[in-house]
Amino acid sequence: LAQNQQKLLDFLYEKILEIGHSACPPYILSIVLGGLSQLENSEILTLSTLDEDDFLHDDRRKIIRDISLEKSILKSFSKSNIGAQGNGKFFLMPDGIRIYRAPRHAAHFFVGIAVACSAHRVQKFKINKDGAWLEKLVKNPAKNFPGKLKKDKKELLNFDFKEQNNCSNLKELRKLSAGANFEVSGEILIARDKAHFLWIEKIKQGKIPKYLNKFIAIIYAGPSETPQQEIIGSFGPTTAGRMDDMTNILWENGLLPLTIAKGSRSKNLTNSAKENQGMFASLQGGPASYWQAFITKQEIIDFPELGMESVKVISVKKLPLQMVIDASGNNFYDKLNKSLPKFEIQK
Repeated sequence: LAQNQQKLLDFLYEKILEIGHSACPPYILSIVLGGLSQLENSEILTLSTLDEDDFLHDDRRKIIRDISLEKSILKSFSKSNIGAQGNGKFFLMPDGIRIYRAPRHAAHFFVGIAVACSAHRVQKFKINKDGAWLEKLVKNPAKNFPGKLKKDKKELLNFDFKEQNNCSNLKELRKLSAGANFEVSGEILIARDKAHFLWIEKIKQGKIPKYLNKFIAIIYAGPSETPQQEIIGSFGPTTAGRMDDMTNILWENGLLPLTIAKGSRSKNLTNSAKENQGMFASLQGGPASYWQAFITKQEIIDFPELGMESVKVISVKKLPLQMVIDASGNNFYDKLNKSLPKFEIQK
């Protein structure tokens, strides 16, 4: 039995590593073992990521929560350097892992694994004979973090993009190694998927938008609607990997050498960075309203019909970043992915 349990842990270890760095930490990790069908497994998995576990109280289904296995995996993550920007101990919420075992047929063993952002944008609302009930949300999420968060007192190297065609800025950026922390100020382009599709169409037609030659950096983001008396709405980076193929084309044309977002990128993109001296820096996913305060100006410059996905120019002041893929093609996350201690049965 212990041997089978360890094989299961080894399998989960391998699959959880594949999650990468995309979701906004801290995560909620749900695992469902078993189920009479793939559909039942998926149902339990979905409900778990939404903090719904009423199925545990249904005696007919006989679903149980495996607390022992949860402790094994949580302990391993607390010692790791994986997760967004290597913050392994903040990879999961303290109660952010849920493992359920469901009855199954002897001939099959379904395994479902899902990651959800802790800010899953779902607020429960119930109506019953006693009235209407709205879930009370957490107002101080910092209390869930282990230990105290310390601000790095070290002065970071700052790159000012006021003069976009300043070649020395780009030259110094390309000297940074993967894992280096730095800051940027000045004007940066922001755009997401739809704008990239339209850019690539124009490039293939030989009609490169002139403004693409003016900027060194781009953030993959689409800010929310701007509240009254604010400069911009909540501003969180989107997952970088969706832009990989299109970024390759931009880099081949000498455009937007510094890309900024969250998550992992493909091996092809990493190779392209080495060939074209492109770079990828990480802006921490999750604190979108916090990043809003670093922005001093925004202006729509193209595709206004795309709404939140329109192309904008923003001015930022000392926005902190971390170089993930440097201009030599070194990937900071490749090193981190090897640092997760193996899952072991807790005795």
